[in-house]
Amino acid sequence: MRVPVLTVFLVLLGRLAAPSEATAQYHRLTDAIVVGGTLASAGSGSEGLAGGPEIGGLVEIPIGDEFRLRGEAAAGFWQVDDSYDQIAGSAMRRHRLTLSVLRSRDVLGPSRRLAGYGGGGAGLYFYRFASRPDSGAWGIHGMVGAEYLLPTIRSRWIAVGELQLHAMGGPRGPGGIASVPMLSAHVAAAIKYRLP
Repeated sequence: MRVPVLTVFLVLLGRLAAPSEATAQYHRLTDAIVVGGTLASAGSGSEGLAGGPEIGGLVEIPIGDEFRLRGEAAAGFWQVDDSYDQIAGSAMRRHRLTLSVLRSRDVLGPSRRLAGYGGGGAGLYFYRFASRPDSGAWGIHGMVGAEYLLPTIRSRWIAVGELQLHAMGGPRGPGGIASVPMLSAHVAAAIKYRLP
């Protein structure tokens, strides 16, 4: 009688100690590369540059459970006022390439679907006007956000809300004169997918 009881006890103990199948499967996914798309509204701290919408894409490479390395490319469509730096009112396209290090507050998984994160990095910014040669600048940025693991079958889709603050050089003025650095704030929504 003791042998069957002991066997049942050990089996139950093993089931309690082992992670659930869904949790174990998701832990394997924490080593997966993540790709995503973003849609943002950007505002500029520079007089004459009103900001505008921005679309982009990102790739994230995990560094353990807490840290990620993110590469992001985006294109923004900003409105230029007549008073800005001797340029007739028109649209300006701003492209940016940024590299960031992010740290998650918690590890997303079936038992914790909502988590916050923060980080920062540096990047290159390119400005394109219809009536002036293109120019570029470098800058730094910081960000905070929250992400939610969507309840899909394989737990691969993640919805994101994010706030970014950028400090970078502005477009060059007439004659190639460097302009004063400026700030821009971005409020973004993103959808991300963990690759198999």
